[in-house]
Amino acid sequence: MKYGEIQAVVQLAVALNVGIFALVDLVGPYIDRLILDLEKLHKELKDKNCGSSDKLAEMVLFYIRISQSNRDAYDKYALSISLVGVIATFGSLWMLVDTARFYNDVVPTSYCILLFAMYLPTSFGLIIIVFTRWLVCRMLPRQ
Repeated sequence: MKYGEIQAVVQLAVALNVGIFALVDLVGPYIDRLILDLEKLHKELKDKNCGSSDKLAEMVLFYIRISQSNRDAYDKYALSISLVGVIATFGSLWMLVDTARFYNDVVPTSYCILLFAMYLPTSFGLIIIVFTRWLVCRMLPRQ
């Protein structure tokens, strides 16, 4: 296999590694909205002052704490995804330059393994983002 034959695969790796940053920024507002909605529901239940609403208010407070801990965990994952994504983006760009420089040369096996590794941050980030959005959508109060 020659460098010119895998150039499109390298271009896709660059695009996906850059695109993951936009997706990472889209999930944070979902978690923030969940926390705000739950806090509003908690305040409404506390204002009713009846026995059953106190238990519901405690349950909503429990969900608020869960949501805030999910936000903290997501922030850590988002930071790690971003850091690894930056490294993978620059690595992919370097590989793209190599495919242009050595267009007709044979690709070594180590280069193919490195190219596969450039897709791992994107895959990991996408899994985290989809899972977080799914989790938040399940927890949002139905109106």
